[in-house]
Amino acid sequence: MNQQLTPTESEQRIRAAVRVVLSPGVWLVIGLQVVFVTLRTQTILPLDDTGPTGVALATFGALLILIYLVSGTFRSFALGDNTVSIYETLSRGKEAFTSFLWLLVQVGLLLLLVLFVLLSLLYWSRAIDGANTERLVTEVVRNVRVVAMVIPFLFVYWFPVVFSTNDFRVFATLRSALRIIWQQLWKSGFLAFLIFFPLVVFWLVPDNSPLIVFLIINVIAEVMGWTAYVYCVESLARNPSWVTGTTST
Repeated sequence: MNQQLTPTESEQRIRAAVRVVLSPGVWLVIGLQVVFVTLRTQTILPLDDTGPTGVALATFGALLILIYLVSGTFRSFALGDNTVSIYETLSRGKEAFTSFLWLLVQVGLLLLLVLFVLLSLLYWSRAIDGANTERLVTEVVRNVRVVAMVIPFLFVYWFPVVFSTNDFRVFATLRSALRIIWQQLWKSGFLAFLIFFPLVVFWLVPDNSPLIVFLIINVIAEVMGWTAYVYCVESLARNPSWVTGTTST
């Protein structure tokens, strides 16, 4: 009987996309990003006149607001099975903002540590081989790009685990996310497409393209990223054993 109620893979993908598109909370997050990018790039707000400090404070403030809204929307999708309203985004943000912010700080420090170790190993290995500085820089940039491509794919599994369980411990939730990736890698093509396709499009678009082109691509990328998140949240809700690592019956 439970198997009859279980949606097919195609139905689950469509449902995730529909929930995202019809959620005002998601569009609030996307709209804030579009507004900030437009104001910053078009110099509508004379932030440069305030000096580096003013720019840094404005950017930091906008980032905190964005993290608050994202955390509220993440939590709302994890708790409910419908669309997310602006009210839910704002109210749930109070529940998850501090914990999510601290998690992001820890993740940032962890990434810096990993990057430092990798670059150190690369530097010393190339120094021993007698590689010149130009070759070394090229190798470093190539490796950093690879890491930057992998991180979004990791996050699309990790954040659903965090908000579905309301567990903001870094290593415990990261371990669960890595286990899920390993066990479900065979059917991760849909998520890989949602994450990597916009990155490829960004890479192919010329740098001198109009701002509106980048904004449209960014909006599409955001919708696809949110769809990946909702898809994972719903999958975890139907398969709680994926998080705990136990065998479901």
